[in-house]
Amino acid sequence: LDCGRLPISADCTLAEAGRCDVVYLPALWRNPALLRARLAPLSAWLREQHEAGAQIAAVGTGVSLLADSGLLDGRPATTHWYNFERFERAHPRVDLKRQFFITQSGSLYCAASINSLADVSVHLIERAFDRATAQHVERNFSHEIRRTYEEYRYLDGGEAPLADEVVAEAQLWIEANLAAQITVADLAQRLAISVRT
Repeated sequence: LDCGRLPISADCTLAEAGRCDVVYLPALWRNPALLRARLAPLSAWLREQHEAGAQIAAVGTGVSLLADSGLLDGRPATTHWYNFERFERAHPRVDLKRQFFITQSGSLYCAASINSLADVSVHLIERAFDRATAQHVERNFSHEIRRTYEEYRYLDGGEAPLADEVVAEAQLWIEANLAAQITVADLAQRLAISVRT
């Protein structure tokens, strides 16, 4: 497949690929609509993989390929901020979660960026192996201090983490001061925001 500057040669066709445990859908350069029509056979294959139990992770504009399959209809998803408007127009049945870097609905994962996909990958390694293996991979390939996958992904049907820094700071301060009598005005002053905010 010629994707512009970087030609990619596949080792096999979709029909030859067989059942996969994990499928990654990479980001497409700029407007994914240019390639989506050429990649239409991918939709049926993705549905087959999903039905067979594959974990499917899409990143950035590659989330459009997952949405094209219909698997994200009625489910939460995220994508790169550059793709928000185009994605919403093309996939109105998908519940776009703009404020999250990762969404998970069952075995479908959407990541807004490559860094977010790295966090999804560590999570999938932990699911396939164990926490120690995942931590080893994270230490060797992700040197930054990172939040855990669970701390900032949107989990369909689960408790959503806080995406807003002010809200997170408020929650931490409230938890640390549960015994005190706290008013909204006290909290607003502590966070240097208005009472209404």
